[in-house]
Amino acid sequence: MAAEVGSYVELTDIFPEEQCSLETLRKCLSPLPLDLVLVMCARANQVLTGPRTQSRLDRQRCLANTFLTAETGARLNEVARRRDADCPEKTAFLTRRGLLELVRWALLLCDPDTPRLRGEWTQAEKDLFTKAALICSWASETKIRKVLDDNADIEALKDIALVFFRTALDAGLSGVDPWRVIGRGRKLFLEYLPRYYPGLENDFREAMGAPPLEYMSAAGALISMHLQLADTMIMADAVTLGQDTEYAAVYAAYQAHQISTSESLRRELWPSAQLPGSFEEAPGFSLKPFRTKPIIAMDDGRGAIPDALLLADSYMVGPLFQLLSVRNENEVFGAFGSSFEEYALDILAEMFPDGAGLHQVLHCKVPCPDVEGEVFEVDACLDYVDRLILVEAKAVFIPDRCVVECDEREFQRVLKEKYLYGERPVGVGQLARAIRALASGAWKGLDTGAAYRLVYPVLVVHDRLLQEPFVNEFLADLFVAELGAEHVAGSWQWQTDGLRFAPLTVVTIDDLEDLGGSAGIDLLELLEAFSAAIPNRRGSLHDFVTSSEQFRRELRINQSLAQTATSFLEDCSRRVFGREPTRE
Repeated sequence: MAAEVGSYVELTDIFPEEQCSLETLRKCLSPLPLDLVLVMCARANQVLTGPRTQSRLDRQRCLANTFLTAETGARLNEVARRRDADCPEKTAFLTRRGLLELVRWALLLCDPDTPRLRGEWTQAEKDLFTKAALICSWASETKIRKVLDDNADIEALKDIALVFFRTALDAGLSGVDPWRVIGRGRKLFLEYLPRYYPGLENDFREAMGAPPLEYMSAAGALISMHLQLADTMIMADAVTLGQDTEYAAVYAAYQAHQISTSESLRRELWPSAQLPGSFEEAPGFSLKPFRTKPIIAMDDGRGAIPDALLLADSYMVGPLFQLLSVRNENEVFGAFGSSFEEYALDILAEMFPDGAGLHQVLHCKVPCPDVEGEVFEVDACLDYVDRLILVEAKAVFIPDRCVVECDEREFQRVLKEKYLYGERPVGVGQLARAIRALASGAWKGLDTGAAYRLVYPVLVVHDRLLQEPFVNEFLADLFVAELGAEHVAGSWQWQTDGLRFAPLTVVTIDDLEDLGGSAGIDLLELLEAFSAAIPNRRGSLHDFVTSSEQFRRELRINQSLAQTATSFLEDCSRRVFGREPTRE
């Protein structure tokens, strides 16, 4: 399956008279008020990470129509046709990474004291903003440009692509549905995590300044508004938020953990406060300040939200990192990993309920002796008599640094550590261990008399960016190498000691939630079709499902998760705003 994004627009494509340089960036940003640039970045990102119902092309087209004139728009269309003649919609105009890079440079180069009345943006302002955004996108690609300029060989290009296209995926990544954010955040922090984290209530109160229910209610009510309604990536009041309400203390806790001032953010991103001599001399880009506090308070009291996905993450996983101030990292992330695993298995349980037939398909926490006789657990097995699906669920976090800095060697090392071997086999390593046990006869599976002709290994992950094709292929290759398997000629299957298995399938938790709500999709049929269509895994399950006529029409919202979100938001609205929520 072809990559959804093929090429990126450059400054000279749209504005051929301009030079892509630091001086040009300074000339573009210095006349613009800082608050204006923050608002424009927030609005652009809101379009860029629109709902999953909008195609990437629709979102990029909306951005072009917003910022370009008829003349510059025609140039954009021409470069798209020239670069991707067979599929011009693969050209990306703006990207999330480029917009965050723009926020960073705007904090240094824009005059925060330049006044501007609210109102419609002028075309001159749009042109300056667009030029600056394209320069920042170019500047963020320093590493890949250097590799290309050095005429690197194919292997070097493939290695760098592994990490580079993780960031490039941002150009096609849709936003997170509000019901998914609120529903999953509520379930994980208020239902699942307390089971594995006995002191959560006290630790959460100490780290966040409010008890879990109160904080998640306030944050959920606010975040839901900013993720689902039009023109809401600007918080109307980020400074005096809730001061005159009974929730004043909870709002204050929310502000402390979610909102930064432009001045504090500038100091964190630009410690020397000096304009570097070149892009290469600038401090390395860091996502941490944006991830830690995803809302920027502006001088007029409003709050700009430069990235919708980071705002969503601040609710679904953000409190975990705050808990590290009072609890050991292994305890916090260990408890979250166990919670995530149980959450994923419960989705499978909804898909394959007990008593649905004479034959029980799903079995969880299955003991499995390996070839050395040591017993370990397989998270889940789906038994189809002659075929077996093995499932492992992993919730680990890839450090932003190795991705943002495009450090391919470090990225590969971290992937192996997080998904193959840490202190013990994990994820991919566990799946390989189970298949090796089956192939050797050390483990007979769910039935001592079973004779499985084919096994499907499935890795369920929390990280949505693991749907990137190069990462899918890398993990699938790791799996095959770990088993020392041979390809079955003329098929999409592999084998070890006579046991055949499919290529590794990576399923993000977003996609598992969608499959959990889509009773019309048969999981075994989907895995077989996906394996036959993309045996090298240079395409994700998500892309396959959404581009397949057969499976796409069966996709449904996970009603259980949506109902959880709806009920929670109704309660949030009553608690926080003192009224029932609006229909929106």
